[in-house]
Amino acid sequence: MTLWVYDPGQTTGYAKFTMSEFELIEWGDFPLWRDIQTQIKQGDTVVYEDIKVLHPSFNPVGLQVIGVIRCVCEEYDVKSIAQRPSVIKGVLTWPVLRLNQIKSLHARDAVAHGIHYVGIEKVKLPSELLNKDHLTSNPENP
Repeated sequence: MTLWVYDPGQTTGYAKFTMSEFELIEWGDFPLWRDIQTQIKQGDTVVYEDIKVLHPSFNPVGLQVIGVIRCVCEEYDVKSIAQRPSVIKGVLTWPVLRLNQIKSLHARDAVAHGIHYVGIEKVKLPSELLNKDHLTSNPENP
C-alpha cells in the first residue's frame, strides 16, 4: 500500500510514501493528470492540495486535476484527503529539512503535504533532504 500526495496544476507534483514505514521513496512531477491513473491502486491513500477559487482570472486547471484525482480514488475505492495549501508553510521553512534539494516546486509542495499528513516524527526521508546540523537536537529523528 502506498501514500500518494499530489500538488495539482498545469504541472502536478507528486510524492510517494510507503504506508508501512512512511518512507518517502519517490517524488517528481508530470503535466496535468497524465500519470495519476497509473499510480493510484486499490488500498492506497491519497492526499492532495485543495484549491479555492479566489479571483475571476483563476486558471481552473488545478481544479480539473483534483477532479481526476477524486474520480480515480472513487473508482478504486481509495481514501482521499484534501489539505489546505497553508498547512505546509511551517514544513517548508523548518530548519531540519532541506526541501530546497527538490528542484520541482510542485514536487516539493507534494513532499511537504506528505510530511504534514504523516507527521515529522514518523516520516522517513532520504538523507539529502535532511539538515544534519539540526538533527542533533532531536536524536529520535532518523
